[in-house]
Amino acid sequence: LVRSVGSSAQMIRSGRSDVDLDVYLRIRPLARNHMEQRLPRASFDWDVKKNAVMFKVHPDSGVRKSLSFSRVFPPNSTQAEVYDEVGQPLMRTVFKGKDITIMSYGQTGAGKTFTMRGHHRTMSWHHRYHPHHRLSDPQGIIPRFIQGLFAKIEEFKASEPNTEHKVEGSYIEVYNEKIRDLWNWKTEKNLKLRESLDHGVYIQDVTVRSLKNFKEANDAIVDALKQRASHFTRSHCILFMRIWQKKSSLVGNEQNWRFLSTATFYDLAGSEKIWKTGATNQSLAEAKFISRSFGELGNVFNALRARKGFVPFRDSKLTRLLKGALMDHYHKLSIIVNVSPDQMDHHESVSSMRFGSRAQGTPSKIDTDALEEAIRRDLPPSLDMLVGAVRTAVAGERTKPIPVRV
Repeated sequence: LVRSVGSSAQMIRSGRSDVDLDVYLRIRPLARNHMEQRLPRASFDWDVKKNAVMFKVHPDSGVRKSLSFSRVFPPNSTQAEVYDEVGQPLMRTVFKGKDITIMSYGQTGAGKTFTMRGHHRTMSWHHRYHPHHRLSDPQGIIPRFIQGLFAKIEEFKASEPNTEHKVEGSYIEVYNEKIRDLWNWKTEKNLKLRESLDHGVYIQDVTVRSLKNFKEANDAIVDALKQRASHFTRSHCILFMRIWQKKSSLVGNEQNWRFLSTATFYDLAGSEKIWKTGATNQSLAEAKFISRSFGELGNVFNALRARKGFVPFRDSKLTRLLKGALMDHYHKLSIIVNVSPDQMDHHESVSSMRFGSRAQGTPSKIDTDALEEAIRRDLPPSLDMLVGAVRTAVAGERTKPIPVRV
């Protein structure tokens, strides 16, 4: 069982949803053929000091608009710089017991997968790295975070010998609104999302692997990527990593393993409009599912911005999986919006930047009464069970949901 959101009782208890959210903008370098042909770049500019972008509402228009982000990474920014700003601070967060999610968003070719995983050639065996070697720059956030995670565990072994940690992971893709288990791909089973008051939303029957070190985790990820049902741009790929902790006293008494936190990484499908893909037949069907999931994600952010009591998380697999990142006040969410500076990508780049700006404007509080009413509609258990959970929550009894290994 993989938990992806906090329980509804937690949300009612606090009377708010702390959307701890940062939105970053990363601008890809100009495509080589564009530079060789000296084609004009997109009509938007950026100010790294102000972390803002300025763009024309239309390429031929004189009207300009400005948007601000948590940070703007220019085309010459390195993988290390992006990780140091986005991923490294979250390493401390997970060991403090707070869940984290990093998500990359943008059109096909804007650099989402490069940002999250790195260049595809660096994922082959001869480019996998010895644990004591510094990762080369092409590596993205995921391999850097995993190596940092196990390095941190080794530090704990040296400084706190009575504290143990273990890491478990699950790897899925959402393709045509079906959830595939990338670590048990032979079953071709469409995994189901379930929901309970104790655990929130979870993935039923997903494979959970014990990951001992960086090499083992990286090998498992590389092998799983070969089993994806489609090209990288046509499905959402999601990696879950759960950290557990156990402490022993000096007299030899041991505690049971205690769930500490979850780190989740989303490498989303390409966000471009259907008309731009030129898709037909199966590709057209894929594009429709992707477009729908992004449309529903936009609806969720709009509902949160409008402070509506009801938020349509159930309308797509992606939004339902993201419910915890957006509603649980023990969760930190970072979104990296990837855009292309090429002139031909102007419309898609502006659309992506506007999405990031809307997401960044998500309020941090939701009215308690409205939220409770939303949960009544969103979760269908018996009224007695729901009222009992609400009363327990209001009484201030906090029990962070613990994922159960299957």
